[in-house]
Amino acid sequence: MTVKVELEKRKKCMTKRNLDLGIKIGIICLIMCSLGVLYMYLTNSTGNIYQNFVNQVSEEVEKEVGKVAFLDKHIEGKATLAFFPIDAQGKPVEKLANPLHKGLETVDTHTDISVFSYTKQKTLNQYDGYYLYKKQYKLEQGKYKEQSAELLATYYFKESGETVSFQDLLEDSIDSHTVMELLKTLVNDTVKELTQKEKLLNMLEQKKLSELDYAYTKDQFSLLSQDDNGKIFSTKLDITDVIPYFKETVVFDTYKSVYTTKVAEIREKRKTYRQQMLQNIVNGIKQKVPSKKIALTFDDGPDSDTTPQVLDILEKYQAKATFYMLGSRVAGNENIIKKMVEKGHELGNHSWDHPDLTTLPVEEVKRQVEQTQQAITAASGGVAPKSMRPPYGAINAMVNSHINLPIAMWNVDSLDWKTRSAEKVYEVVTNHIGNGDVVLMHDIHQSTVDSLDRLIGQLKEQGYEMVTLSELYDSHELVSGIQYFSANDAQIVSE
Repeated sequence: MTVKVELEKRKKCMTKRNLDLGIKIGIICLIMCSLGVLYMYLTNSTGNIYQNFVNQVSEEVEKEVGKVAFLDKHIEGKATLAFFPIDAQGKPVEKLANPLHKGLETVDTHTDISVFSYTKQKTLNQYDGYYLYKKQYKLEQGKYKEQSAELLATYYFKESGETVSFQDLLEDSIDSHTVMELLKTLVNDTVKELTQKEKLLNMLEQKKLSELDYAYTKDQFSLLSQDDNGKIFSTKLDITDVIPYFKETVVFDTYKSVYTTKVAEIREKRKTYRQQMLQNIVNGIKQKVPSKKIALTFDDGPDSDTTPQVLDILEKYQAKATFYMLGSRVAGNENIIKKMVEKGHELGNHSWDHPDLTTLPVEEVKRQVEQTQQAITAASGGVAPKSMRPPYGAINAMVNSHINLPIAMWNVDSLDWKTRSAEKVYEVVTNHIGNGDVVLMHDIHQSTVDSLDRLIGQLKEQGYEMVTLSELYDSHELVSGIQYFSANDAQIVSE
């Protein structure tokens, strides 16, 4: 009896234990399911918050700049987003997309989301201005809240589609070296952190002014740079001493008093320095022993019939040339101009419709040059003429002051415009050609085209290399104010 009772007790005890264990297992399962549901809810909720945020920012940016492309990068729950404008074909605007690709090379782990995006406004002499901002956000109470906004860079666009480089802000390209040295001094005096200072100074040593990314507004100036990890950042500088070197049309009102106080002094110093510098350049050219290179140059085109033939013959002999084009002949010949660029030839400005510029009023001179410069640049896809050949070679101080381009002359005239004879063109050029010469021809005459195959073949046999005008001077930058006649002959335009 006692044994039976004991067994009953044990049986009841085991039943209770099993029941307790089942309850515990049930509770554990319930907790795990609840956690799973909660995790899925939170994940989906955060995902929705993030996607809503992306959509909201995208809408805001598109209101500012039109259609945009979107890229993002995620590391350890942190994100970097980049929104940049696209063109009518849906392709990124390259100049605006490039710095954002740099920004995506790294993710800032000090904030939940970093956003790179643009605003747009008409400013700085009525250029289209794109302002690149970096904004940082933190997730708080189910929303991404802006913590900071920093202007990194500004990109201004001319009507031709070219960007306004830092070089373009200067009144005279002759000041490039002086301004670059001023920027180095500003970095040296302003930046306290030694590693950052060294990187900025190295960047200024390696780049030209035209290659710098910068922010220039009525409130600030800064340089855009990138550290070893790919992170982009800007360095603010006080450019009070640089402003007087700018064109008056790009000086914001906040800088006007500084500009007007110092610009006269700068211009006087520039005039003296320019003459010294130009004379040094001319002296260096005249002392040069030219190599067996020549520059073939063609005026008055492009022509839809003859110019393509010229390009084909040049390609046959792997010869390069420089084309001095009339602005009035650009429309309808855009593909020809693009082919010139594609094949490595150089573009030049020859005025709008071939007047003697020395007989025109100032405003018409400016129109003849600037309108042609814009037309060729737009037709070429953004490649601007590097030099100007004034019609008839007519130049004076007034014309020169409003051209602001190197003056391309010649020392071998093929006389193709006069003889209209392929045989005569061949004879004149081969009888007068020498090392470093610049040959004047016209790609609008069929007789000139007919002379080229034989002429270039003969010149190649004699060992001549046919290069662009810039290459004739070993790719040294040609400067305004000098007339270039040949590799070892140049002179300053008379004051």
